[in-house]
Amino acid sequence: HKRFTGTCNKEEFHLACGTIELRGAEALELMHALIGEMVVGHDDLERKWRPEGIGNHEDR
Repeated sequence: HKRFTGTCNKEEFHLACGTIELRGAEALELMHALIGEMVVGHDDLERKWRPEGIGNHEDR
């Protein structure tokens, strides 16, 4: 909802910040998994982590 000033209200601002934070947490989880597999070594690492497969939890 917009106020008479044309700015978003406080609730929308906090929801946007929370959404950004959640997406960042997902990205950190993916980076942690990838680094872990790089350290351990994984035969299918390139196939599993190419852009179209990022976030595909079926392979884990």
